[in-house]
Amino acid sequence: MESQAAKPAKPAMTSCRKKKSDDATFLEDLKDHIDEFIHASMDEHKECFKKNHKKDV
Repeated sequence: MESQAAKPAKPAMTSCRKKKSDDATFLEDLKDHIDEFIHASMDEHKECFKKNHKKDV
């Protein structure tokens, strides 16, 4: 049981997207996120996927 307490918690999954405004409402933030996702190039999607995959391995 002591060994479990010594292990650091796995960091939360982060997206490649940066939040534009800290005071945006949930729906405004969601809309921006969807727009960025739709308009991102395939290369941007691949890089984000690779970056997040490395965190999980």
